[in-house]
Amino acid sequence: MGPVATLPTVATVCRIDFGSVRLLADDGREFESSVPGRLRGARKALGNAVVTGDRVRLVWDHERVLVEAVEPRRNVFSRRAAGEREVEQVVASNLDQVVIVAAVQRPEFKHGLVDRVLVQCERAGIPSLLVLNKTDLDSRHETEALLAEYERAGVTGLATCAVTGRGVDAVRD
Repeated sequence: MGPVATLPTVATVCRIDFGSVRLLADDGREFESSVPGRLRGARKALGNAVVTGDRVRLVWDHERVLVEAVEPRRNVFSRRAAGEREVEQVVASNLDQVVIVAAVQRPEFKHGLVDRVLVQCERAGIPSLLVLNKTDLDSRHETEALLAEYERAGVTGLATCAVTGRGVDAVRD
């Protein structure tokens, strides 16, 4: 008889589904868990109560696991929720860095979304990295100018091409 695996008591939320969460234990094991109603919002939805990146404490009942509590978050990446009311929607928590990957062409680079994400990163104190991809399609030679523009604003950027592999290793680092 081999060693008995211990059941984890904490894990990181790696995916949210309709009332359940996918968890990643520190030892690399993944499993599904339920979130009890007392941890949910007023509409009994997960909402901001449990988000991707949260560290959660667990309680086990034989093979079944429940999220018992959410540990304090060190940061949150959020946005204004859809609708008329000004409500914050937390998208993720406990982030080490946000990597924004945008195409130079096909589709054409748009400053708007990139700028909004960068502003939110700055507001939350989360380091960011801008990755401009599809540099092989850059017939107008915009990549370097775009990277220089963002560098002047204090944003680190990389040029990549998934087709040729240019810059991909730098992103992994």
